[in-house]
Amino acid sequence: MAKCLNCGMSTTVRGQVDLKDGEICIPCFREFGFRPSEAGKMKNVSFFDIKDGAEKYDLKTTE
Repeated sequence: MAKCLNCGMSTTVRGQVDLKDGEICIPCFREFGFRPSEAGKMKNVSFFDIKDGAEKYDLKTTE
């Protein structure tokens, strides 16, 4: 059973976003400011890249 890297809850029931270093649940992904439709773009992204939120991640990727 996979657990969310952020909250530690099961991603089986809550839905999951696959990241480079694990999974996070959809509620945590939304809490970070991302839309569920962006989940497919996250396979090569680390949890530590997105944990500060969508605004910081966007700034980081445009530099």
